[in-house]
Amino acid sequence: MTLQLLLRFVALACVALHTQACLHGAPVTRSEGPPTRRLAVRQQPQMNAVIVKNVRVFEPLAGVLSLPRDVAFENGRFVSVADFDSSAPTIIDGTGRTLLPGLIESHSHPETPEHLQAFAQNGVTTVMSLACSTYAACTALTNLGPGFPDVHYAGNGVDIPGNQHEQLPGPHPLNETITEPEQAAGWVQAQVDKGASFIKMTAERASVSPTLSDAALTAVVQAATSHRLLSNCHAADFNASRQALDAGVNIVHHSPTDVAYDDVLLAKFHTPPTFNPLALRSRVSVPTLTIMRVMAATMPNQSFVPAQDSVKALHEAGIPILVGTDANPILGPTFGPSMHEELANLVEVGFTPAEALQSATLLPARHWMLRDRGVVAPGMRADLFLVNGDPTKDISVTTNIEHVWIEGVQVL
Repeated sequence: MTLQLLLRFVALACVALHTQACLHGAPVTRSEGPPTRRLAVRQQPQMNAVIVKNVRVFEPLAGVLSLPRDVAFENGRFVSVADFDSSAPTIIDGTGRTLLPGLIESHSHPETPEHLQAFAQNGVTTVMSLACSTYAACTALTNLGPGFPDVHYAGNGVDIPGNQHEQLPGPHPLNETITEPEQAAGWVQAQVDKGASFIKMTAERASVSPTLSDAALTAVVQAATSHRLLSNCHAADFNASRQALDAGVNIVHHSPTDVAYDDVLLAKFHTPPTFNPLALRSRVSVPTLTIMRVMAATMPNQSFVPAQDSVKALHEAGIPILVGTDANPILGPTFGPSMHEELANLVEVGFTPAEALQSATLLPARHWMLRDRGVVAPGMRADLFLVNGDPTKDISVTTNIEHVWIEGVQVL
């Protein structure tokens, strides 16, 4: 794809975005995986003490709302009401409302504090950044202090010279390149040295863009495994998905807009990844239907139907699916509101509202190995948001946000 064509695509995608209407309930278990890497240390949360009274709580393990009860938190953590002894807490009446764990965005590209603030205003309390324009942009977002979403990042993603990702406008390339499998170990080591929490690679439709070989993708996965890091692959078409799965990646990002997954590819999803600290029997999908809808509407010979059909097939097959939007400052979708659009997209293809919420709370906490979040329970991070209504009956209720807290700090 030429730069001129890609710029034309960017313009079309922006227009399309402007006109769009904007379980696998396994317990979170400890693993032998490493704690998430981080270059900067976040500041400690403020000493906020809050009790929300008579509120129903979404319990993602069971996928149900609790009976009305009180929820307390202080010093950035949930505490049992019996142990809550603050002399002057903030008291909030939760009658008729639902308290949910903070949402976890599993695929995005924030660049500025304003992007993170938009996430926070929409109940998103943890953000996985799948590529930054610069390493400085990544690291700057990890130490903004109390009240900002917790950011984990891949640094840059790896692909081959001439790949279309490197032609995107802005302070890019997003990706660094390799040409031979033997270069994978050095490339992964460079990401580790720069603080990457996980590794990202790119597989593309060969007819559209140069793409990494199967051997190179496999070598990157093996190098990531040697550092006990999860491997992630951009794969927005059928064959790219096949490449990613054959390479042994943990998480396949995007869903195909050319041909829907067939039984052969679904069987590949039902195989363990190369790095398997959670003893999983399958891979994980982050389908990003929100951006796939835009791509299908703006790229020639593409359709949104295969993407929807693929997610439906994955869901019916029991493959873990995580909510991610591909929110970014170039093509969209928007930071924050698109999370609620993605929840609705999952319901549209057959998820119950409760299953969609699991895919944005407990499941990403488990599969990203974030052991301190995803549920409202004593000792866990006080990442939560309060909505008016019952989102297990109507997923659009997640937009009726009244309050948001990140590590106990109220941001809305």
